[in-house]
Amino acid sequence: MRRNVRDYGMLLCLIAIMVFFQVMTDGTLMQPLNLTNLVLQNSYIV
Repeated sequence: MRRNVRDYGMLLCLIAIMVFFQVMTDGTLMQPLNLTNLVLQNSYIV
């Protein structure tokens, strides 16, 4: 169990942050247009 928490700690923190902002922004975070914009902002031009 301890190894799993260590392996997935960052993923669990990311999920907790996403849930927090989903609640605080009344559902704006997980809208399709916003998710598309987040992916485009983080994409690399090769």
